[in-house]
Amino acid sequence: MATNKKAATRRILIIDDDKDICNLLTATLGNEEFEVDAAHSAEEGLKFLEVKEPYDLIMLDIRLPDARGIEVLPHIFKRDSNVPVVMISAYATVDLAVAAVKQGAYDFIQKPFDLNEMVIRVRNAINSSSFSREVSTLRNRYSFDSIVGKSRPMQRVYRMLRDIAVSDATVLITGESGTGKELVARAIHVNGPRASKPFVVVNSAAIPETLLESELFGHEKGSFTGAVARKIGKFEAAESGSIFLDEIGDLSPTLQVKILRVLQEKEVERVGGLDKIKVDVRIITATNRDLQGAVQDKLFREDLFYRLNVLQIELPPLRERRDDIPMLAMYFLEKYVKRMKKHINSISAEAMALLQDQQWRGNVRELENAIERAVVMSRGQSLEVEDFPLQKESSQLTSIDYSKHIKKDAELMPRVGELEKEALKIAIKKCAGNVTAAAKHLGIGRDTMYRKMRKYKIAHRK
Repeated sequence: MATNKKAATRRILIIDDDKDICNLLTATLGNEEFEVDAAHSAEEGLKFLEVKEPYDLIMLDIRLPDARGIEVLPHIFKRDSNVPVVMISAYATVDLAVAAVKQGAYDFIQKPFDLNEMVIRVRNAINSSSFSREVSTLRNRYSFDSIVGKSRPMQRVYRMLRDIAVSDATVLITGESGTGKELVARAIHVNGPRASKPFVVVNSAAIPETLLESELFGHEKGSFTGAVARKIGKFEAAESGSIFLDEIGDLSPTLQVKILRVLQEKEVERVGGLDKIKVDVRIITATNRDLQGAVQDKLFREDLFYRLNVLQIELPPLRERRDDIPMLAMYFLEKYVKRMKKHINSISAEAMALLQDQQWRGNVRELENAIERAVVMSRGQSLEVEDFPLQKESSQLTSIDYSKHIKKDAELMPRVGELEKEALKIAIKKCAGNVTAAAKHLGIGRDTMYRKMRKYKIAHRK
């Protein structure tokens, strides 16, 4: 057995009964900063797989003293189904190479081999495998099953996601803040045909308007003060993949026009540039605003809205899927217990009832933060009510005490529409014109708030 260990991130196992070949490969690959182990029989090689950390590549001889290399392949893949195996042999034939590939081998190299070419093929095999594993990891992490929830509203979301992911159409994801819009966008990407390509995220609201155009489309050197070099924009960076434009409803009218052009012409122009650059990207957008209402208020372009709204997913707020709260709570508990290495294995019935009784105006994000804080503060093996700094709330929608604002009148009380209109106006005034805050105060969704404002012709003034 020969071993050469270096500080390296990639590990290779050679299984070959020719010790001279093993020594040559060990020295050559070791000089390339790989960590190399060598075994001289099938039995010895399989023992390495049992006791060692996973390998990034296995080089396997066709003829071994105790087995044929092709017979060893299934035993290797049983231990690690993703490891690339490169077959090597001095007795190569086309039929043998085809048989090896059919059995799952990544490549076939004939002895004697050119060392430089061999190193290139080894690197290609490792890089390809690493990328495949990364995509596989992403698919597991962002599979539709990773979007926790079994309630009826979430089941509708799952059904839509499976159909949407396999298409290439533009997607608009709506819902209140904290409902998981980016998680859904990533799931659409990694479960679709562009999974192996980039997924680029742009939070339109987090970037100053003066910089957002350059961020999206790039710029040429000298196009403005501080542009000391050419910059590639997010659309170019997402080539052949997906771009996720979060908070799309906050785009300025100028940028709305430019995004519309990308959708129509499939091309961008860098700031200060003259060339039109073709781009092939899937556009996924998200907003917590009522875009249709914004269109009616002349705050968002109607033609852009219809271009973005080819496929729409509306994510329900947590208060409308309370059946999912126990599952989500346990999911986050497991996540933070593992991260913080604490010995907490449950949430008491009283604490769980408290969680289910909350309005969760910050939705899933707020629930996750509450669980994280509780795990940090808890000293027991179960999360209790005192671990959550929450006030017990009614699960019914919060309402305004109309009697404080509206004269009690026997003729007025049956006029529910007028009461509702007055309640909306009071809430908006109390929240200084902030529609989102007013909606939260009333315990209704933002989209619902906008619909009611349109119904009662209540103007929205910022």
